[in-house]
Amino acid sequence: MRLPRTFPAAFVALVTLASGCLGGQTPSGTGDGEASVRGPATHVLADALEPHDLEAPAFKLRGTMAKGGAVIGGGEPSIWAHLDGTLYIAYPGCDKGLEGSATFTGCLHGPVYRSDDQGATWKRLNRESDGRLSDKGPNANGDNDVAVDANGTVYASNLGAGGIQVWRSFDRGATWSYIGNATPRRTGADRQWMAAAGPGHLIVTYMQTSPQRVVAVNTTFDYGGNWTGIRKAGNQIGWLGSVQFAPDGRTAYIPYTEYGGPSGLFGQLFGPAPFDVRFMRTTDGGRTWTNGTTGSIVTRSGTGGHWSGVLMAPSLDVTGDGTVVYAWSEEANDPMQLTSLGSRIRYVVSKDQGETWSRPIELLPGPVPMQRIMPWVTGGAGDRFAITYFQSPVPGDADYVGAWDVVATVVEDAAPGARTVTTVIEPRVHLGGLCARGGTCLLTASDRTLLDFFEADLMPDGRLAVTYPADPVEGAKAIEIRFAIQDGGTPLLVRP
Repeated sequence: MRLPRTFPAAFVALVTLASGCLGGQTPSGTGDGEASVRGPATHVLADALEPHDLEAPAFKLRGTMAKGGAVIGGGEPSIWAHLDGTLYIAYPGCDKGLEGSATFTGCLHGPVYRSDDQGATWKRLNRESDGRLSDKGPNANGDNDVAVDANGTVYASNLGAGGIQVWRSFDRGATWSYIGNATPRRTGADRQWMAAAGPGHLIVTYMQTSPQRVVAVNTTFDYGGNWTGIRKAGNQIGWLGSVQFAPDGRTAYIPYTEYGGPSGLFGQLFGPAPFDVRFMRTTDGGRTWTNGTTGSIVTRSGTGGHWSGVLMAPSLDVTGDGTVVYAWSEEANDPMQLTSLGSRIRYVVSKDQGETWSRPIELLPGPVPMQRIMPWVTGGAGDRFAITYFQSPVPGDADYVGAWDVVATVVEDAAPGARTVTTVIEPRVHLGGLCARGGTCLLTASDRTLLDFFEADLMPDGRLAVTYPADPVEGAKAIEIRFAIQDGGTPLLVRP
């Protein structure tokens, strides 16, 4: 969610949204047939093997890609590593306006960047004059995301102008075509996520905020020429996590939380409250979806404000052998559930496409609650995976205290007691509270500078690539979008 919001979208006045026409020119020979549902989806996992060793990863900091500020800058960078090694990063906000160009009029679309040299240099793919991706399509620069399908088609989306606006590029971002608005009329939208698989196959999911707060999904198999129409799940949902494909290119999952207490706004905002850890699943590429639960319940503390139950978005990914790993950050509460003593990351796993799930497993358990929030799961070969997150040794409420590092933990297998190795990617990227209440942080003087999440992905050779927001100076209210790539330790996969 973008910094200027003052409340979560579920609790502000509802806005009527207008949808655009979904269509445009697509390559010949594509369509909604069976042939369009083919991988690789989690492309770097194709034919990969799980390494025997487990040495902690080391990272090379590539520096700052983009600089912003508390007003025009943004956090929440998204990353996609294509199977040829090309990297794409997008984020909401604006950086070019700080350069003082006389011809620059702003970032009318969210910035999208490409790197052809493993993050050493980056090319900005938006138009220099005004930051737009193309002449067609409305101005929109709210939440954004980037995804790339198996043949290299790039998709970028922006929240705003009455919905989720989507663009595509067939030439690695040199030129863009506006696909249209992925949301229907008379509905509200917030925080979209995208995932791509075979050529032309793209899933877009988002939090529908009106007339009901539910998970909404729309899918195209022909580069945005046609869409399945909206599929929905949930009731009074909390936070929605990113959609992720399994390696087969047909199965995909969407994690989310659902409030399970008394009806009404007050119950979801204040006092101890239960939240169900749920998911959606498709086995036919997104034509149909089922709705399920992991069986895990998160209890929000009585201090209130965490309207999603968890500390921002849950995260999910699928490993090379099909294991589903579903992680979230939750408060470590006192025995009376009245206040938070710290925060921890827990995860559950499924070996049978979500039919059954393990009991919650705590990542790096210890006697004193640490602060670990905003996890992102990255699946590797076999059942190996990594979780990247913000960590602070200062106990208490994460919204108000902390000295935050960017951390990666690699887990050897999806079972309790599994061997792990942990690396600090970059220390002290932020000093003070790190907002985990969304827009309500602005009401309680918490620092929302770094926004709500950051992401990681795999290079084709199994190395982690991570993009994250950081303060350039401790305690400053400005943002840099930074990038680090693994340059040592055991990768998450090896090639036969």
